[in-house]
Amino acid sequence: MSVERPQRRARRQALKELEASIEALKVHDLSIPQLEQLDIWVQEMALNASSRDKPYFFLPRSNFSLPPVECVQNLTECLGDEDTSLKRPVDRAYQVQANWSSYCRSYISRLEGWPWWSGDPADHRTYKHVYQYDQPEFGAFNLMDIRGSSFPHSKAAIYNNMEGVHHKLLRGELLILLRMMLGRLKKRPLLEHMIAPVFMVSFMGKRARAIEAYYDGQHLILRRTAFYNFPEQTSPAFKELGEWYCGNPTGNTH
Repeated sequence: MSVERPQRRARRQALKELEASIEALKVHDLSIPQLEQLDIWVQEMALNASSRDKPYFFLPRSNFSLPPVECVQNLTECLGDEDTSLKRPVDRAYQVQANWSSYCRSYISRLEGWPWWSGDPADHRTYKHVYQYDQPEFGAFNLMDIRGSSFPHSKAAIYNNMEGVHHKLLRGELLILLRMMLGRLKKRPLLEHMIAPVFMVSFMGKRARAIEAYYDGQHLILRRTAFYNFPEQTSPAFKELGEWYCGNPTGNTH
């Protein structure tokens, strides 16, 4: 029977303490200096396979085409609707994600050997639940991981009922990724892995960004892209977010 190494146990404990500290916060977004006080290091990231700032632990899918014209038009019409009942950031996030998810599913349906296990977020054994119903609410549209012992990686598409800014991270983003990370690290088949990377697409209002997160033993490393704006950037945004969200895991996690 595999036994957890002391260094790994210490990492899990550090992540638990970090999660508890963030959960106790009364603020809902954190600036770079506030994050650094928590030993969270923020870096730039680009969803470009040729860039030195590309994700470390995730690969893009090849042959991912731009979304069809009708997909782009549908989202443009949805976001142009001035219905006063759909003006909260979370309502707009739902509209953007629904169209993006439909676009991704049309690609996934043609794949063979799809490695990711998905389902209702409640079916994933995260460290704690990934929803907050008090305002500003946050939660997950989708969670994915890979069964077995080979890959500790996981992915999420999430929402926040807030408008974000590039130089801040949201409390909801941090709590969800930490709870996913801790959920993976507590699984016995993954005891040989020291790192449990997370790739997240975070929707808020008419914007979205991608975040890669991992713990290096001293700092929680958060790498995030610039925001994609909808509907102005729908075609390139859907393609870039989709090809990386649907891609395979990589990197040394031992």
